[in-house]
Amino acid sequence: MTISVLGPLQVTVAGRLVALPAKQRTLLAVLALQANRVVPQHRLIEAGWGEDASPGLARTLQSHVFQLRRALSLADEAADGEPRIVTEAGGYRLQSDAAAIDARLFVGLLETARAEGTDARATVVLLQRALGLWRGSSPADVGEEAAALAEIQQLEWLRLTAIEDLARLRLALGEHEQVIPELRRALVEAPYNEQLWASLMIALARCGKRAEALIAYQHARDALRAELDIDPGHELQALALRMRDGALTDAAEAGSGLPGTAIVVAPAATEPTIQAC
Repeated sequence: MTISVLGPLQVTVAGRLVALPAKQRTLLAVLALQANRVVPQHRLIEAGWGEDASPGLARTLQSHVFQLRRALSLADEAADGEPRIVTEAGGYRLQSDAAAIDARLFVGLLETARAEGTDARATVVLLQRALGLWRGSSPADVGEEAAALAEIQQLEWLRLTAIEDLARLRLALGEHEQVIPELRRALVEAPYNEQLWASLMIALARCGKRAEALIAYQHARDALRAELDIDPGHELQALALRMRDGALTDAAEAGSGLPGTAIVVAPAATEPTIQAC
């Protein structure tokens, strides 16, 4: 059995999807994000019922958890040590190993990628595997529960940082043309990310498309001005000026012009964090 939260929640057994009602999907997503940690009842109630949450919903929650347990056990009757919901004092805990939940696999791959150090090709492979776990840009619905929403935000931040790092590494490996469509797709989701705009401009310039690189800068500037009422940062402006002056047309000369980022994954008991280099 596997539980996927990097996208709409999915539970699969031997490749078959397990159907769950919306409320149970939300509860399971919150439990999966906090796997092997106790989630208090009031947090699960907040996730499932939002503004309608009240202490009187404790019995309703118990009923939903019972039905969720039953659905998971019926889906995989032969399961031994597979994800299961354990009742704890004041709450519930999803007991699971790391391989059963995609979010934990994702963070583990990022941690391994960081450990690769200077081996760019190995790091690229690991980052691609990690990003390949995502089924869209938005993780599972966790309702209005604050701690779960913070976990979701952290996962989204880690994903974006991994995309940035992957682009910079592939540029360093000379994969300029291959990375262009991936950067364009990423910028649809993150149109205000100057690191991604810089990588796209460099990739275009290295492919002999300086005019397109400068058009990309104009698009970045327009997006930032229209939505945030700010101009691009000094580094991105300087990159565009160097391109206008005819620099960065040779692959050996090009650098991002922006500070890099590194994936920093905190120990399992705490939240993953991002740190700028």
